[in-house]
Amino acid sequence: MCPEASTLTDFNWFKRRSGTMREVNLVSVIIPAFNAVATLAETIRSVCAQSHSDLEIIIVHDGSTDETAALADAHARHDSRTRVVRTRNGGVAAARNAGVAASRGAFLAPAGADDLWTPKKSNVSSQ
Repeated sequence: MCPEASTLTDFNWFKRRSGTMREVNLVSVIIPAFNAVATLAETIRSVCAQSHSDLEIIIVHDGSTDETAALADAHARHDSRTRVVRTRNGGVAAARNAGVAASRGAFLAPAGADDLWTPKKSNVSSQ
């Protein structure tokens, strides 16, 4: 279930430090996924439904033994904003770090493979 609007203040996206050229309004959504085939499709749908459309979605396949990789690859074939990064299973922190390293956005938005976002969760202030 999506969180109520009043809980959205708990969401933290992170602005990168300067020093590297990044796409100014691009939000890089990092989704580490290990054996997440049961929840990943709905998570991806909720991320894709964001009102802020300047997104890149990075799904980090963290060595799953189920069909997570196939699901992520299928989505990447149909949505040019999505990329799949493959890693050996190293846990959620290592997977998220791999996603951050592959990202291009000025903003980072971590998401779990079982998260559901409301449509305005990734809005970015232009100020």
